[in-house]
Amino acid sequence: MAEEKDRYAEARDGLRETAKWYTASLGAVGAALAGGLSFGILPDLSGENLRTGLFVGAGVFAAILIAVTKISEILFPQPFSEEKLDDEAVKQMIAPYLVQLMPYDMPTIQDARAKRAPGNSPADRQRARAVLEKVTSFAAFLDLRVKVRETNMTILYLFVAACAGIGYLSYLQGMAKKAEAEGYVPITFSPGPGWTSLTTALAAACPTSSGLISAEGKADSPFEDWWTVRLKDPQACSGASFAVPKAVIGPAPPRPKP
Repeated sequence: MAEEKDRYAEARDGLRETAKWYTASLGAVGAALAGGLSFGILPDLSGENLRTGLFVGAGVFAAILIAVTKISEILFPQPFSEEKLDDEAVKQMIAPYLVQLMPYDMPTIQDARAKRAPGNSPADRQRARAVLEKVTSFAAFLDLRVKVRETNMTILYLFVAACAGIGYLSYLQGMAKKAEAEGYVPITFSPGPGWTSLTTALAAACPTSSGLISAEGKADSPFEDWWTVRLKDPQACSGASFAVPKAVIGPAPPRPKP
């Protein structure tokens, strides 16, 4: 019987060894994802896509953390004592195996406990104790196996969710790069000393008597402390857009009263 007990203990160790490989794999995926998000994907995103990317990335990390937590429950389980043999779930789990586990003169757990009680011969008590230890070890193995199977399914669902999140992040990155590259061609940009040629050209193309131009802008675009400006008036320049430092942007003039 001691050999049976050892065999079940080795089987439980084998299940936990599988869980260790899961943990190592998830750790590698988490490290790769952290590096990819920090240096590969998020720097290419901006605005709403950046916020979406951060949200999806946090969701992927949460999925990995949940998976690691589930595996930790397998690697560091609560002690499985003989008292758990009285749980209804455990009773149903081991019931099909009792015929093989129990000797003919102790067909049930209650019979083995009765044989272990004081008043029986030392040999009967020792034999009953060994039977109960064997059944408890086997029940612990079955309980761990059920938990591993449930954890496998949970990890599978989380893995699919994480892959979907990573795929969506890659899609956002691809769209950002496409938008960045679309329509750009090589040019020679010559604004002149002090950018005088540029200002002269803009003044000629968009004449205004007041020095103010009707426009709309987007803050911190394309990067912090700059504005992307899109002109609305004069009509000749409506729709033109460019980026300028924040210093040249002022508050919008008040609207005239009707």
